[in-house]
Amino acid sequence: KGNADTLALIERGAALITPAETAALREKWMPPPAADYAPYLRYSGIGLAVLAAVALLLFIWLRGLRAAVRRQTAALQESEDRFRHLFEDTRQALSLIEDGRFVAANRATLDMYGCTRLDEFVGQSPVDLSPEFQPDGQRSADKAPALIAQAFAAGSIQFEWEHLRVNGRPFLAEIMLTAMRQGGKDMLHVAWSDITAQRAAENELAAYRAQLEDQVAIRTA
Repeated sequence: KGNADTLALIERGAALITPAETAALREKWMPPPAADYAPYLRYSGIGLAVLAAVALLLFIWLRGLRAAVRRQTAALQESEDRFRHLFEDTRQALSLIEDGRFVAANRATLDMYGCTRLDEFVGQSPVDLSPEFQPDGQRSADKAPALIAQAFAAGSIQFEWEHLRVNGRPFLAEIMLTAMRQGGKDMLHVAWSDITAQRAAENELAAYRAQLEDQVAIRTA
């Protein structure tokens, strides 16, 4: 009988619990089963593996790129060194003109002008190192810009020009101007030779021949 009374009391108490309270008790004491995170973990592992592979490939590519850049830089430096030695050590007088002024010259050019230091030559214009008039009677200041423009238009020209050494003595030079582009700038490569002695010998020979011809003409008259 006691058990029956207790059961009846429990049933009356359970009848007084509302559906909301029942749901709250069920949620508190009987929570839903835990979610299955295994697929997410598996996909996350795959993603991490892919990222690691991509990072490894990127590292290998960057390492190879750096090695290629080092090789190219070394090759460029070697090429520049060869050009510099060729430019500086050759016995042919060479120089570079940029914006109408000399910006580089080798030892042979300085010797030809009688310069002891590079700064005696660099920064000068061709007109600065020339007499006022050329042997043909044209003003150096008028003729030089025209020849420079012609060199850029034709790519290369050759001509004779009278220059002045640092001591003021004139000399005749045979000049080859070649247009070039370096570092995005238009420049002129100048190769020149002092032909003063050669031209003097030619003039002397021509005078001697003329003298002989005059003597022959007198004798046969």
